[in-house]
Amino acid sequence: MEHDSIWRMRAITIMPDHVHGLIVLGQNLSLPQGVARFKAKTHTVLKDVGLKWERGYFDHRIRPEVKLGPIVRYIANNPIRAGLVAADESRWPWFKLGEAERKWFRWGEFTAGDELPDWLSSKRN
Repeated sequence: MEHDSIWRMRAITIMPDHVHGLIVLGQNLSLPQGVARFKAKTHTVLKDVGLKWERGYFDHRIRPEVKLGPIVRYIANNPIRAGLVAADESRWPWFKLGEAERKWFRWGEFTAGDELPDWLSSKRN
């Protein structure tokens, strides 16, 4: 989707029943159009393994003043919270980072001020 200028991926975790993504939306499509395109591009792969996308999605706009570090770590640690991988294992194989995030992200590294935004702190997976 990056090569189509739909969005630039910052972090993504693909879970067995949902996806968490942190993206920067491009200029070509709106968020609903971009999500629809993502679902259309992945439909065949999911169908081949007996899965399908549900209708709709949840989104949240992140304001410029919000620190992205805690959100990226939330996305990375989602499989640990779900019990899919142990905290001491290297990482979830379906977690990917954008180029800029790969420069600073370290597994298990948390810093002061890593509190989650209110809209995210109540979520568990």
